[in-house]
Amino acid sequence: MCVPLVEVVALNISQAAEGELYVDDGKSFEFLQGASIHRRFVFSKGKLTSVNMAPTSSRKSQFSSDCIIQRIILLGYIGGSKSVSIEPANQKAKI
Repeated sequence: MCVPLVEVVALNISQAAEGELYVDDGKSFEFLQGASIHRRFVFSKGKLTSVNMAPTSSRKSQFSSDCIIQRIILLGYIGGSKSVSIEPANQKAKI
């Protein structure tokens, strides 16, 4: 079981930020065989992107998690956005 995650993005004076998220089962050593999630988040030019940081070629084990990012809090954004697009599903939401 996993507590829903809240991602806080604190922008610098250039309206940019970056950080990483790492999740594993918290009890075994299966992460040594690649059983984990490792994502890098970058906010730049008004867009938040996420890329997989785990090397897929070395992953011998699959890892799935019930953890979800329930909320993203964006601190210090000067722009006036009123909606977001979630890709690749192309879902739109008002903020």
